[in-house]
Amino acid sequence: MADNVAITAGAGTTIATDDVSGIHFQRVKLVDGTLDSTTVIAAGGGVEGAALRVTIASDSTGVVSVDDNGAALSVDDNGGSLTVDGAVDVLGDVAHGTTDSGDPVKVGGRAKNVFPTAEANDDRVNAMFDLFGRLMVGGIPADLMTWKSFNAATQQTGADVWSPAAGKRIAITSVAISVYGTTAGRLILWFGDNADTTYSAGTDQLLVAYSYAPSATLKERDFLVFPYPGHTCTTADRELHITTDAAMSVDIALTGYEW
Repeated sequence: MADNVAITAGAGTTIATDDVSGIHFQRVKLVDGTLDSTTVIAAGGGVEGAALRVTIASDSTGVVSVDDNGAALSVDDNGGSLTVDGAVDVLGDVAHGTTDSGDPVKVGGRAKNVFPTAEANDDRVNAMFDLFGRLMVGGIPADLMTWKSFNAATQQTGADVWSPAAGKRIAITSVAISVYGTTAGRLILWFGDNADTTYSAGTDQLLVAYSYAPSATLKERDFLVFPYPGHTCTTADRELHITTDAAMSVDIALTGYEW
């Protein structure tokens, strides 16, 4: 309950207190600065329907609820730092399929020089950038590319040209083939399992197949560039194999990556 206690100050002045079990705590009123006024400083401004409100629940345990009343809510850290403890849902102010408006939001991602493990379908993932902050969407940075070379002067039956790391797929971005000597024949580059050495047309995944007829005066060359993301093997752990039907002299150079 509230009680007044007389104190000796001139003719005697009373002060407002709160009596708690016989102990008096002085009551202090916030005013608007006008002398002798009873107007109390209000939190917020304007009419109730438009004012921002701070509500402290009667059973509050220290949690303060802030209601923006359907308006905009600004938080000023006063030049310091603002820390939010717990889960916070951040949503854009413009829904999908509606007219764009407002200022853009600056976003970041993870800098990577190796490909991460593939996630499950419909999982949320991090945006991926190269080590210079370039978003990896239109090409593969040089530090993720690799190259392979192969040479043979004898007939090949499913020999390995490129064996990927365990669990990886091969993506080819360019192939250079040079056939020299005088032996003509057909050359096939294809993807197959480690134990598979026989190319089966229509079953095994084909990269390139050409027939060459070099001579002592005419060598044959092919250079192919595959657009991003390249010619990608559809199955992990499959190797790039070469098959020829004669003892051709051949040089092969490839660029690509594993993912």
